[in-house]
Amino acid sequence: MKISIITVCKNPGESIKRTVESVLAQTYQDIEYIIIDGLSTDGTLDIIKKYEKEVFSRHASRVTLHCVSEPDTGIYNAMNKGIDLASGEYLLFLNAGDYLVDGDVISKVVENIGKDGGLYDIYFGDIISEDPATMARYQPPNRLKKVNSVKLFFWSIPHPAAFIKRDLLRKCEGYDESFRISADYDFFLRAYIVEKAKLCHIPLKVAVFRTDGISSDPGNKRLMKSENIKTVKKYYGTFPAFIYNIAPVLVVLRFIYKVWLKLEKDR
Repeated sequence: MKISIITVCKNPGESIKRTVESVLAQTYQDIEYIIIDGLSTDGTLDIIKKYEKEVFSRHASRVTLHCVSEPDTGIYNAMNKGIDLASGEYLLFLNAGDYLVDGDVISKVVENIGKDGGLYDIYFGDIISEDPATMARYQPPNRLKKVNSVKLFFWSIPHPAAFIKRDLLRKCEGYDESFRISADYDFFLRAYIVEKAKLCHIPLKVAVFRTDGISSDPGNKRLMKSENIKTVKKYYGTFPAFIYNIAPVLVVLRFIYKVWLKLEKDR
């Protein structure tokens, strides 16, 4: 089974190295690595070309590299280009700076997929968040070990740990490029609610997510909330979107739901 790993970037500089090296470190034997670069001007392409010449050429039997550098209209436009190029059965989006937790993680994921013959459209594990300033790490709690539409109202699938069937992404026509930040949340809701996709949690730490990206920028919080409300309204309706917009109410509802889940688990 071929796995396509897609990295989209623009001017990530030296941080691209940890991402590329985590892919090269994989023991799995059939990986397609696609880098979609938005015409970086900070030397990123020189770094990638050096890897291509000196490293990927030695590992071509197990990891193939395809790099495209051209203008794009945003992160999701770049991701959609990666989808069009991908030939793997499942796709993982690993943005520049983020990296896989160890060299065996792809092998372990494929092993889990093989246990049920690829029955599910999306397999997802867990992420570790890392603060670039302090290098402090923490693992966000995963509330989606069993997925349903109520949980997806409150929490989204961890994108850097999600292996998505290529056929599903193409059926959904990729990511909605009208979003700047929340197209992944929109995609997961569309896949689950509209396309009836089957999702499966794998109890594995998959990737380290660096908290210096566009979605973690405090300056983008208002835009992210606006896009999330738009998404909730699309799939849940006007009243749930109104509730989502009232942050204190949402926090209380989320707390009540977490308590209810714990009580159900303890029964």
